[in-house]
Amino acid sequence: MLGLVALAAGLVPVLRRRPFCIWVEYHAYFTCWSYIGLVAAAVAEITVRLLPMPFVSGVVGSSVGVIFGGYVVVRTRLPRVPREWTRKMSA
Repeated sequence: MLGLVALAAGLVPVLRRRPFCIWVEYHAYFTCWSYIGLVAAAVAEITVRLLPMPFVSGVVGSSVGVIFGGYVVVRTRLPRVPREWTRKMSA
């Protein structure tokens, strides 16, 4: 459910295109978090099915690891990408 909320939050700025020149940042931010949630779910599923560990610790451990890695990527790489897009769009 949270993935659907993040996906919808990323779609709304694209459809409205407001606020101007910032909508790309909102779209990129929420779409990235939707993708991180999808990857976390996939890794949790693989972990539980393939590794001999309890369900809860497998899901929580793998999800926290993926979400932390995603947080690092979003905080370090994402701020530059929308700025490059908005420069290209306004030119």
